[in-house]
Amino acid sequence: MVKSNSPDFEYIMLIDTEGLLSVEKSDDEYDRRLILFCLAVSHLVIVNVAGEVTATLMKMLILCTDSLQKLGVNKVHRPTVHVVLNQKANPDAEMNRAAINKIKEELKKVNLDREIELNDNTFHTLPSAFKKERFSDDQTPATLLRTDPDFIENVQRLCARFVSTATKSLEQTREQFSDPLRWIQFAATVLDILRKFPDMTYFNDIREREQDDLMREWIRKILENTFTSKLRQELVGEAVEQNVKEIKTIFELKFQELCEKLSIELKNQLKLTGAVENVRKRSETFLNAQISSLLRAWIESAIMKNERHRLEDLVIKGETQFHDLIQKTIEKSGRLTEAQAGKVFDEMWNTSYPHIASTFEHDKQVQSALQFVYRNYHIFEKSNLPDIKILLPLLRYIPRSTEATPASPRAIIDKSALEQSDMQVVQTIQKVCIQDMSSHTPIQELPFRHDGTAEYTRKTIEEFKYLYVPTLIREYDKNYKDRKADIWSREFHLNLRRFILAKDSAPASHGEQPGIWKQLLHVGRSFDRLIDITLSVIILKENCGRRSVDIDLVQQLVGMILAHINEINNELDIFKLAASKHYQAMMHTCTVLLLTKFHYDEQWRFFDEVLSKVREKTSGWRAYFIAMVTQDPTADPRFAADIVKALLESVVRAFLTKAKEAIEKQVELDTKSLDRLSLLTELDIKGATMHDDELYAYVKNPLGALNNRFEERWKSTKTAIELAIEQLKQEHKTIIIQFFQTLQIIQQVLQQNKADKPTFISELFTTHGGLADVNILNKGRCVSLLLYAYFSRQNPIPRQFRVFNCDYSLSPIGTQMIERFPPPSEKVTAIMSTMADKFNSTSILNLVIFINTCFDQKTTTENNFEDQSKTVVSDLTNLANRLKQIFIDKQCRTPCPFCNRICDVDHTIDKRTAGGTGENLHRCQIGHQYRAFALVKYEKKNEKTGLHEASVQCCKDIMDHDMIMNESGSVRVSWSEWKRRHPDWNWDFKLQPTSVSSNALSTNLPSIWRRIGLRWCNEHSMDYVTQNTKPKVDSNHYIFLCDGSGSMADSRWNHLMDAVRGFINIRKKAVTDDLVSFIVFNSSVATPLDLWKEIKALTDNDLSRLQSSFTGGGTSFEAAFQKTIELLVYAKGNDKVGKLPQFIIFMTDGESGYPRGEVAQLSTTYRSMIKEFWTIPCETSNHTVLTHINQTMKGTFKNIKEAKDLVQAYAEIALR
Repeated sequence: MVKSNSPDFEYIMLIDTEGLLSVEKSDDEYDRRLILFCLAVSHLVIVNVAGEVTATLMKMLILCTDSLQKLGVNKVHRPTVHVVLNQKANPDAEMNRAAINKIKEELKKVNLDREIELNDNTFHTLPSAFKKERFSDDQTPATLLRTDPDFIENVQRLCARFVSTATKSLEQTREQFSDPLRWIQFAATVLDILRKFPDMTYFNDIREREQDDLMREWIRKILENTFTSKLRQELVGEAVEQNVKEIKTIFELKFQELCEKLSIELKNQLKLTGAVENVRKRSETFLNAQISSLLRAWIESAIMKNERHRLEDLVIKGETQFHDLIQKTIEKSGRLTEAQAGKVFDEMWNTSYPHIASTFEHDKQVQSALQFVYRNYHIFEKSNLPDIKILLPLLRYIPRSTEATPASPRAIIDKSALEQSDMQVVQTIQKVCIQDMSSHTPIQELPFRHDGTAEYTRKTIEEFKYLYVPTLIREYDKNYKDRKADIWSREFHLNLRRFILAKDSAPASHGEQPGIWKQLLHVGRSFDRLIDITLSVIILKENCGRRSVDIDLVQQLVGMILAHINEINNELDIFKLAASKHYQAMMHTCTVLLLTKFHYDEQWRFFDEVLSKVREKTSGWRAYFIAMVTQDPTADPRFAADIVKALLESVVRAFLTKAKEAIEKQVELDTKSLDRLSLLTELDIKGATMHDDELYAYVKNPLGALNNRFEERWKSTKTAIELAIEQLKQEHKTIIIQFFQTLQIIQQVLQQNKADKPTFISELFTTHGGLADVNILNKGRCVSLLLYAYFSRQNPIPRQFRVFNCDYSLSPIGTQMIERFPPPSEKVTAIMSTMADKFNSTSILNLVIFINTCFDQKTTTENNFEDQSKTVVSDLTNLANRLKQIFIDKQCRTPCPFCNRICDVDHTIDKRTAGGTGENLHRCQIGHQYRAFALVKYEKKNEKTGLHEASVQCCKDIMDHDMIMNESGSVRVSWSEWKRRHPDWNWDFKLQPTSVSSNALSTNLPSIWRRIGLRWCNEHSMDYVTQNTKPKVDSNHYIFLCDGSGSMADSRWNHLMDAVRGFINIRKKAVTDDLVSFIVFNSSVATPLDLWKEIKALTDNDLSRLQSSFTGGGTSFEAAFQKTIELLVYAKGNDKVGKLPQFIIFMTDGESGYPRGEVAQLSTTYRSMIKEFWTIPCETSNHTVLTHINQTMKGTFKNIKEAKDLVQAYAEIALR
């Protein structure tokens, strides 16, 4: 920090790069970032070069200037770059002219000469600092180094130049920097951009960029083909029951293997395309980054799957313990009555079930849910997401699931009650976040710069959604008296901004409306919108339930939340304000808490579904327990009914599982061609053959047309799904038929073995010891286990069984009988193998009664299967609809804000960033459309109808300086400003659109417009044209009086030349026959380009001559106006010049005497020739003489406080 002698600034901050292009560091990327950072945050940059400017340094400077143009955040406008060639043997600047011109030419060649101020006056040379002198005795080789006086003198002169430039820069940036803390915030923003977008300084030329785009598309396709859903399912299955470390190992090993394989393929592809080294490195980095992001997403998916498996294990463990308790109780109990047995079982159940249910620990599960959501959210939003420790205390606002209480069976809650309960929790979270945010300012102040070409009116305020309109309208009406000139002046604009900041810093009153912060910002509305966005992503349409909270959902939601924040910022940006970091942090906090609540509910629902299966088994367990402890010999029919019922349930469950897999596979296969890009391409190509009504409907409601097209294409998917469901239904119905066919043969075998006699069970199994009645019951268990072994095809069939600590052996009769049983079909075996717990809870005393009872239920079971299949088919149809709705919701719905064309990027492909951020920006890959389709009107009106012309321009055809009005006409700013306000879109129209048919809508807009344009214009009150009328601009003769005195040196003169260039470009594009004269005055005058020239004929060489005409010296208004009179005398005698209106633009930063005689002549003799007279004082506070001149000439006075604002002032005059 260097002490400043300026009354306005106490210190000047100096940044030393510690040297570039060092051998020790040897990092070109680091050097480029350092140069770019210095250019972005400095008003004055000094490049000190030992000897000559090397090609490497020159290349870096040009690359970084290009990146400066693309930085996309507030930066120092056109920093001055001084190049000092040090240690020159010949310090004559003319001897180094070649190096100077080379850099200037290169910058100009790529249209970067206006980004930095670098010209002949900013190149300097210095001799060597020291001279060698030998000692007088001449007897030693040592030499004395003395400082060269010429060096000291040159350095002092150079320092004076630097201080002068720095002082002017400081005077021009009062609004941008006022203290070190604000500069640090400013610099931190630039550093953040450099961190987030490392490729700002990466590419060397456009060809590299195109190569990079092609390689990225190739990488995306090969990744899609390699990392399939099938592979994902296999790895997730392999990771079941593994801990987090083991899960990571499983995935990392497989990914490493595939990464090595893909790296080889990438190298081959790079060779094939002849990619340059930069693209090679970048492609390898991109491939590895994509694989890493996929790895992270897949691991998270497996962890979530294992969390569910853990919950399931908790229930299974509890179920097993309860079943063991039943067996032990049976073993210990004596014979009981049915009532006694029922009471004992109910007591066991009422004690055990709550214990099982309580394993879902609320605090532990809600923390687990937060950790899962936070990990995924943090992938896509790091800048404004608070640390997880900040969020943990807020979990107290997420209550236990309202769908049921753990200790009781699942509550039946209707949909409206559930939604009401959800909204109570959501509103609580919203309220807490708003209250927390209200203790901090939600507004961040940005450097203020009034854009003179932008137009804001009272209607601008009336259309605000998040700034509180009543407060601003009251302030507007109180201060803005001139309603005829509604467009804001710089002073009024700045006053409104100051009013907002004053309210921001004022203490809050007790009467504040809830959700309206200090009567200034409608934070409640912004949080309402945030909740609407979140719920719209989670809750599916068409009663399809809720989406699972996974990485795809989080990625989509983060992109939408960031877009919402940008919407708020676009309102604040009008006053050069932005949502504060705390405000954004609380919006992200609210979103994370909402996701945590829904993920927690999702986990509870899964846990409760597992619990419900336990509850469903209760009646079977109860019957088994009663039969065993009452020693009921008549229980066989009841057990037979339970077995057949369990069989039916297993078949239906298998049918449902297989059908789900089939549906998911079919949907995954078909949706590859149902994405937004594919459907838009289809519709575009179809557009040429559509009926006009159909085409009109497509353009009017593209999302509706896309959804209709999706539904058409979905019909084939739906048909395939229905066929698959029916086929699987018949296959599983066959299982039931085969089961009963098997039973029928078993009946015959039993009949042949006379198995219906009461003693048959005793003949089947032999044992030693034990009471007879106990042996009979235990042998009944053995029959059940034997039957299970048979149906599950255990090989060999077991001959020994142990029941309640007693051993039983299968007799030869039993062995012979079981061998005569027919082998069950593989599908029957697959189903029966899942029923081990059911057979383990069954005792069969009379096998004939048991089998006959089973067989008697054949017709009933088949009918029940048909009935239950209807429910299953309905559930499967809902699943298909759910998958369809999830797929639709994942598609980007964001329209281009200027032409209404839908974004056709699949943001889920790139798992590194959310949609609309980083490199995952919105884009119309197959082209934009006419802005008229977004109801944008051209400013030209049809004089007969009074209607504005429809804008038949595409986004890509608009020039950055073109003024664009929004649909309502409340805001009018330049195209470059509109693009800046929508950073979530890729506005690089140099990128080649995806190849489409020549008949596509986006490539054949004139034909489409001719078919439906008139109807469109009639409906939307626009004037139908096929080509916008260029505004009729009168040709004029512009006389520029340019102050070339000494005080205009360096930046002031350069800013003036920038203003002149901008003026000339605007008038050239207006296609006029303007003439221009330049009078450069100091104590005398010069006309560097003759008396007059046609503007359209002006060349870069002409403007360079004008720039070089600066000589310095004193200031004489008399000389300037005398030369003006001579010009007007000439104009009177020349038809070409004299017939044009004369515009005089008088600009000065100095003082001079009042040119009484000359002004008197101009204001009387020549006043009829002069249409407009402009007086433009620049960076001067002495306006006495200038005001007198302007009043006498009845001119327009435009005071310029900072020389850089000359560009804007001259542009406003050119556009009149």
